[in-house]
Amino acid sequence: MAGRAPGVGRKAGIGALVAGTVLACGAILLSAEKPNLKPQDGPPRAVRPAIRYEPPPPLPVQPAALPVPPPPPPPLPEKPLALTPAQAAPPSQRQPRLLVYTANGGGGANPAPGAVPGAALPLGDGAGMPGDGGRGMGQPGADDLATRLQPTRLTGASAGVLKNQPYRLSTGTVIPCILQTAMDSTLPGFVTCVVPQDVLGTTGLTLLDRGTKVVGEFRGGVRQGVERMFVVWTRAETPQGVVIALDSPASDPLGRSGLDGAVDRHFWQRFGGALLLSFVDGVLQAGVAAASKEGTTTINTGQTQSVIAESLRGSIDIPPTLRKNQGELVSIFVARDLDFSTVYRVQPTAAPVSDRPWLPGGRP
Repeated sequence: MAGRAPGVGRKAGIGALVAGTVLACGAILLSAEKPNLKPQDGPPRAVRPAIRYEPPPPLPVQPAALPVPPPPPPPLPEKPLALTPAQAAPPSQRQPRLLVYTANGGGGANPAPGAVPGAALPLGDGAGMPGDGGRGMGQPGADDLATRLQPTRLTGASAGVLKNQPYRLSTGTVIPCILQTAMDSTLPGFVTCVVPQDVLGTTGLTLLDRGTKVVGEFRGGVRQGVERMFVVWTRAETPQGVVIALDSPASDPLGRSGLDGAVDRHFWQRFGGALLLSFVDGVLQAGVAAASKEGTTTINTGQTQSVIAESLRGSIDIPPTLRKNQGELVSIFVARDLDFSTVYRVQPTAAPVSDRPWLPGGRP
């Protein structure tokens, strides 16, 4: 125990020395004055402008310019008002007048052009009178109701009596006829036909004998989509030499206007060249494509298309052709009354003596 006492006392002395040093340093730090980090306020500084500001002088106030009034127009020479014929007429010849109020601002009857608002209109002019069908109530079409109230004025027809009825062939008569010549619409031409039977008038008299020859003309001009040809019968001549102008259209046996027939549309003439060019062009393109199996093949069809278009331009407008054979039955539609009174007469004939038993030589 006596050997350990000096070591323990030495350690206690070192610890006391260290503790005293720490306490001394802490006291020094606490007692030391802290530096004043806040900047000290100096004397106040005054802000003054370096150059004195002088405002610009005010602009002079200008009075507003008043608009100058235009000079007054020169006075027009006074002209006397033109009077209408009704106003210029003497009082004894003037028509009674009706005062019409026109200051309604629209929606009613419109005054006639040149009329003075509030002026009186004569009663004879039909200005807005009831039952006049809206006459004088404005321009045509301005008032739809007034237009609809106007009735349809129908003119009467008077009956008459046909003159020379035994010798007259009335309008609408259909005369059968057999073609003597064939027809082709490629070019205009003439056509003839023969009447196969007697044509009788209204009272049973024969006006056109069997075998009458009729002459007509056609101008062709059949268009695409049209399958009939128009023919005009111009002249008829009977076997006895009676001639009359017909000027009537041809029709089929049922009365339909125009004559039908076999129609040739010229398909191969119109499209054959274009089809051949298209086929040749397709063969050439197929050959070029087969020859160059490797790589890229460029085919230019612009020139071929232009050639095809030029070929079609010259042949596409070929009109169809209508043909009708001879011997076919057609008709003549009489378009106007035909009067034969200047060439035919009906006279009584005396019976033969053999038919009169009361005369000498007659049969008993």
